[in-house]
Amino acid sequence: MKKLILFLICIAGFIELSHAQYPIPSYMVPVFPKATFVGDGIAPPAKKKMAPLAKRSVIITTTHSSPDSIPNVITVYIVRTDKSIILGPYYMTDNDRLEVEIDDQQWGVLVESEMKVDVSIWYEEY
Repeated sequence: MKKLILFLICIAGFIELSHAQYPIPSYMVPVFPKATFVGDGIAPPAKKKMAPLAKRSVIITTTHSSPDSIPNVITVYIVRTDKSIILGPYYMTDNDRLEVEIDDQQWGVLVESEMKVDVSIWYEEY
């Protein structure tokens, strides 16, 4: 019984790790059915003390990569990497743009799509 439980846990872990992982920023990354994007985004302590905290946003754009005119639903979750905050789900369509304000911690983005889509993700500070 213990071997079966261990086997199931291992299989679940491999399935979770099987989708692609990319850095932030990433541009025109093909996504189907899902991909994870992770950025460090943490300012060094000396830099934080000297400069005031800038507001920051994560920008996600999508571009339909197949010639079909069938509408595509893209689901986006924005997650602090310590998993203390999960923003979303946000629903996007092809050729759409999403901008979400975040803090100066490390964040990741999970993108799930029903069809192949090209995704670009980057940070903007203002």
